[in-house]
Amino acid sequence: MTYLFETYQELIQSNNISEGLEQRLSEVSTRIINTIDEELFGFQTQERAVFYVQKIELAITNHISSIEQASLLSECLSRQKQLATGKDSLLEIQSHLERFYAVYRDPQKPVNEITIAHVVKDLRLKEKSLEAALLRNQINEKLIDIILYPVRSLKDNNRASYVSQDCIDYLLHFVAELEKQLDGFGNIREHQLIQHLYVLNFNNMALLTYLCEDYQKLKLRIEDEGRLLEHLQLQLNRLNHLPEGFKRPYNADLADLKLQAQQWMEQEITILKKKVKRNEKKLKRESKGSKLKFNLSVDVVTCFFRLLKETEVIDVGANEIIRWINQNISSKNQVDISLQSIQRKFFEKHPNRQPIEQLIAKLQDCVTQH
Repeated sequence: MTYLFETYQELIQSNNISEGLEQRLSEVSTRIINTIDEELFGFQTQERAVFYVQKIELAITNHISSIEQASLLSECLSRQKQLATGKDSLLEIQSHLERFYAVYRDPQKPVNEITIAHVVKDLRLKEKSLEAALLRNQINEKLIDIILYPVRSLKDNNRASYVSQDCIDYLLHFVAELEKQLDGFGNIREHQLIQHLYVLNFNNMALLTYLCEDYQKLKLRIEDEGRLLEHLQLQLNRLNHLPEGFKRPYNADLADLKLQAQQWMEQEITILKKKVKRNEKKLKRESKGSKLKFNLSVDVVTCFFRLLKETEVIDVGANEIIRWINQNISSKNQVDISLQSIQRKFFEKHPNRQPIEQLIAKLQDCVTQH
């Protein structure tokens, strides 16, 4: 890359730079940028373009390092100023690569201050436009702050080493897609916006916290855990059927937003299922407590009702009587008498029918007399 950076090499090595350096460097940097554009345009493969950009970046890094070293060794203020001008010129070339050839760069590499300044300038007006559109659609202001946080934090971040190429690329895509979404809908509701954030893989912890807090508010409104379970299962089903979104996440250190939400919903569904099951058992126990208890064995109880049927005290079918006993009667030793047991004993001949027959006869006499 010597042929591109001869002027910068001369700046580093010479202590007697002629006047008009700034103009000269501006012309040189423009020529270098044009050469880079032409040569990259001519490459036929991604691999060659990536290798070319890597060599350019390495050359820029080496020259900046040499300029910084020369500046430290020089005691002449005018010389230091000239070297600083040369460094700024190199950073402009680097910024051109970061903004227009990001696809060929290592996504984890940082971008410089000039690139951030360009991006911030582009996003400043878009931020205001997005905020106005979100407010117009009556989106919760807390959610608006979460959505616009990446743009605002970039504006406040003056340390380029903390902003990666990946972060810049995601942010530009994120803002462009949000604009498209808001323009596409006449009116957008919060749940539609959140679905789009899933697709954009906006895995911001603040957003996940917001979703959890929103669910807690829902729990206060829906006290019935069965209904809450149905609601959450429906939400999970909708989430599972969302289209595959942006593979690059907002935060590379966290799992995808969709995956985090799925895991959280599945855990909550498991908890709710246990609660619903526990409540069902409780209701069943309570319903059992309302059964009419006979201080008699199952044999005697079934024989008693069979004799009531035979004597026409009860004028319904045998099967109906059996079901009624199952649902409403408990014996001396059994709260729940199985349907099969009642059927079997109902039609069996009881070995000691006489006392029960006498009891029914007395009951009939009492009813007749009164």
